[in-house]
Amino acid sequence: MKLHTSTNTITKSENFVESNYSIDATAKAFAILSDGLYSNKILAVVRELSTNAYDSHVAAGCKEKPFDLHLPTSLDNQFYIRDYGTGLSREDCMSLYTTYFRSDKTDSNDAVGCLGLGSKSPFAYTDQFMVESFYNGNHMAFSAYKNENGEPVFALLSEQPTDEPNGLKVSFPTYSGDRHDFIREASTVLKYFAVQPNINIDIGVEVDSQGNAVMSGEDWKIDTTYSNYAKNVVVMGQIAYEVDADQMDKDSETYDMLWNGHGLVIYANIGDVDITPSRESLSYNERTKRFIHNRVESILTEIYTQVQDYVNECETLWKARKTLVNMQGNLMRVKTIREAVQEITTYNGVELFEQDVWNGVKLPERVEGSDAVVQYSKSKWRATIERNEIKTLKVVPSQHMTVILEDEKKGAISKIKHFLSESKEGTVYLIRGSNQYQESVLETLGASREELVNVSTLPKPPAGTSSGRSSGGGHKRCEVLRCRDSGEWYSDPSSVSVKRENAFFLESSRDDYFINGRKMNLYQLKQILNNLTEIGADVEVLAGNVYIFTPSTVKSMKLRERSNWTDASELLTTELRYQLELNKDSITAYESSDKNNWSSGNKGYQIAVSELQKISKACKTHGELGKFIEKARPDGSEAIKGLVSSARRIGIYSDFFEKLETLVVDIDDIYDTIIEYYPMLKIAGRWIDEEDIEMVAEYVDSINTSKKENE
Repeated sequence: MKLHTSTNTITKSENFVESNYSIDATAKAFAILSDGLYSNKILAVVRELSTNAYDSHVAAGCKEKPFDLHLPTSLDNQFYIRDYGTGLSREDCMSLYTTYFRSDKTDSNDAVGCLGLGSKSPFAYTDQFMVESFYNGNHMAFSAYKNENGEPVFALLSEQPTDEPNGLKVSFPTYSGDRHDFIREASTVLKYFAVQPNINIDIGVEVDSQGNAVMSGEDWKIDTTYSNYAKNVVVMGQIAYEVDADQMDKDSETYDMLWNGHGLVIYANIGDVDITPSRESLSYNERTKRFIHNRVESILTEIYTQVQDYVNECETLWKARKTLVNMQGNLMRVKTIREAVQEITTYNGVELFEQDVWNGVKLPERVEGSDAVVQYSKSKWRATIERNEIKTLKVVPSQHMTVILEDEKKGAISKIKHFLSESKEGTVYLIRGSNQYQESVLETLGASREELVNVSTLPKPPAGTSSGRSSGGGHKRCEVLRCRDSGEWYSDPSSVSVKRENAFFLESSRDDYFINGRKMNLYQLKQILNNLTEIGADVEVLAGNVYIFTPSTVKSMKLRERSNWTDASELLTTELRYQLELNKDSITAYESSDKNNWSSGNKGYQIAVSELQKISKACKTHGELGKFIEKARPDGSEAIKGLVSSARRIGIYSDFFEKLETLVVDIDDIYDTIIEYYPMLKIAGRWIDEEDIEMVAEYVDSINTSKKENE
């Protein structure tokens, strides 16, 4: 990437005495450039080496070819990246790897690199790494390491002929506890790479795609797929840089959009914006800020034009109304965009809404007694379907709304309830009454009959799901637990015969469910089922077979006395007890980690154990703090945590916990020992700023060294 530098014209006298600045090549200077430069060491290594590999492929004319990325596993702790680009000669290797700020990419915007620092980034994580260059039939192996003075050294180890294609391989062993960190950071870095590398394991990377966008243009999109609070970023050279709204003019629309909005992705050409030497963030000079401001203003104009075009292209007024409402709903998180889109009020010159979008469309008054608009709604949090005869006669179109015309009266209600029960959530507006009234509704909505749904086209509900407390033939009205393919549990209206084989019952009253006598809501019940699934229990057998009744119905049907029915509460309680015993060792390890004190101080000490972990990682010596972290490190997977949580919820965990063997580690005593060993930690704050971690680590190192010398 071309660097933007300025030149100055200087006028000086003939006797002007001057001296140029230089940089002293000390261990401290190299440490700042290789280690102190990056706040996230692992992320930096993955980012710098991955972009270097991509740059090499661009230079070799094979940018569509993936490079190789090996991430550490439980069996192999090696990290390496192998590209198939140009490779480097012996002379180029020795020159580029031993000279900071020397780069072969400063004259072109085809490459991401420019500062000559990324190739040294492994020094931020390790004191030694290997560089192998495959160049025109030669294989050269180099070792980059820090000598006894802490200064980096680059040494040729071997050179031999090879049939391997040109390219570069950088490798080093990782620490065992960092495996998941490498996977996470690789997933973050590679999201915006056009060509994904060949990776030894599946890391579940969410590849960037315009298909994820709420709205998009040629070089931008709004993407809230991953989170409602997704960051605003500029993507340059396949690397995403978060945009800091506070760097922009606070009186501008740009600031409003960036501060109040989320998920804006701006794609920039290499060189459009400037970055910091660490490449962790944008450099907010006037050039960078001007680029962001201009692009945001242009995007706002594009969004307004796009939405208006989408509206005008609709075939009917009703479709135009739905389109505008749905798009405003998708964009409402972004204040500036929302305000821009709210200026759209017409459909090919016709007013869309009498007042505004959110007041909807006011329907005509009834002509005769049978005329009505009836609302049926189902929330994803409740199994019941609510009915409400609309008196205000206003309808707001939405993606979860269906307007149905009553073209036949028989079975209409049961069809609609079945239609909603098959959906996660939604609202149905049933337009009842005379043809005259229905036609007036259609005209007011701006819809044709073909756009709406007729009752006659709805599927009939399966046999045995009719309304009423009893469906006849010995069937009882109830709810049944089901599980979607996604693993999400939900309840569904149903009916069942007492003669049903291999059935389960669960008691419920007023939306409360009972497991082992403990009351919980549907969400908590689903959590128990999900937690059992995560730990490996086979609970899928329950899907479609657990019927929910009131306690009085269970009693009247004599379900506890029937051999073909099983109490689901007893089954789940028994299964949870079994899983506790089965995972006893893991739970003991989990409890031994002192998870409750992991994020809070102990015995009045303010420093959190989680901060001690960060300090220990930054230390150069091991000492007592290192020993403490080894023992105190949490050892509980999410599955174990879920199992413990579920067992607590139904009231069986305390008895199990009492029977556990003596905890492996007495965290309290060890914590006291640490404070005595490093007394200055007693006055540290509960949370320590990242920039102060290194300073505290130096203090710990000094104590470790002093204690060792006095032994």
